[in-house]
Amino acid sequence: MATAAPPAAKADGKKAPAPAARPFLTGTQSVESHTYDKTKQMTTGTQTMDTFYVSTDGFLGDLYILVEATVPSANAATVAFKADAPWNAIQSITFNDTTNKPIVGPFTGEDLRTFVKYGGFAFVDDPMEDVANYSAVTGAGATGGNYSFCLRLPLQFVAREALGALPNTSNQTVYSLDITLNSSGEVYSTAPTTLPNVRIRVQQFGYRESARQDIQGNMTNATPPALGAVQYMRKFSDDISAGAQNFRLSPWEGMTRVLTFKLRDSTGARIDADFPDPLRLHYDNNIPHDRIRAVWRRKIIEDYGYKNAIDTAGGRDSGVYPLPYNRDWGLKPGAEGRYGYLGVSAGTSIRFDGTVGGSGAHKLETLVNYINPPGGVVRALTAR
Repeated sequence: MATAAPPAAKADGKKAPAPAARPFLTGTQSVESHTYDKTKQMTTGTQTMDTFYVSTDGFLGDLYILVEATVPSANAATVAFKADAPWNAIQSITFNDTTNKPIVGPFTGEDLRTFVKYGGFAFVDDPMEDVANYSAVTGAGATGGNYSFCLRLPLQFVAREALGALPNTSNQTVYSLDITLNSSGEVYSTAPTTLPNVRIRVQQFGYRESARQDIQGNMTNATPPALGAVQYMRKFSDDISAGAQNFRLSPWEGMTRVLTFKLRDSTGARIDADFPDPLRLHYDNNIPHDRIRAVWRRKIIEDYGYKNAIDTAGGRDSGVYPLPYNRDWGLKPGAEGRYGYLGVSAGTSIRFDGTVGGSGAHKLETLVNYINPPGGVVRALTAR
């Protein structure tokens, strides 16, 4: 095996500077494991699943949550699912840091589906297009009530550099995942004859600790760039009424990758027709977004490629309108150089300004995906 040569001597007799270390990924290997496999039968109440404690492997990149529900005996009922099902079979999901503080959530499986679909984490982001795993069986057939889906819980936000991967080397301080299974009445409008057994498995992906050199002995970085950068995902909810609205969104602090609005009517259903047209988003004293609703729908097609029928695989979602700030390096959200993030400080005022249609009570859910750079130094996220 070839080894790295020592720095060559310069003409003046002084040693030339050592070559710069190669990127972290050249000195490590990806690693994966699955150590969590739990099953509970769905009931008319919520149920807390056992906590999943992440296996230590070096650096944690992503988790995948596979949910498979199977009715234990032949169904005879004419099964129907509620609007957010089967994703809301997860009533609550939270990923916690080593001090048990939330990094992701708490929110529902439907919220996580929305985050992933509009977050720009993969080539195919829509979990409903996962034909290998997604299903929801309706009707009076024997398997009516079965459902399955796989949700990604992303921790790294730029996979090409493992940016955001979390240090994961200590068995004494570990990350954890908490999941609560929803009640049958929230998932089904008509439940199967016998409620299903719900099996939840978690697949973990990450990177081994660096060997600090590549296959030919060239020095490599021991950690991913901007070590200490953490990607957060939060949900804020505001009860609002039909009519003119102008209010400050709940505060957060960080470099915002994606901001997604989800509007629901008084029944809790996502509602498309009542979303403001236009919506003006105030950023302190500026209005960076003053967007016509129809143009926004066109932007979703352009940015994400979601051109199929609404609320179907590969189509946009009723009442959901994302603003991606992570497409400054390419055509698609997720092709990010990290220069286009929306910087938000504790004192930044972001206001929702528009007229909500329809009548009566509504709920605005604001899903915020933001990065806290290491030490608060924004330049650490970029090359310059």
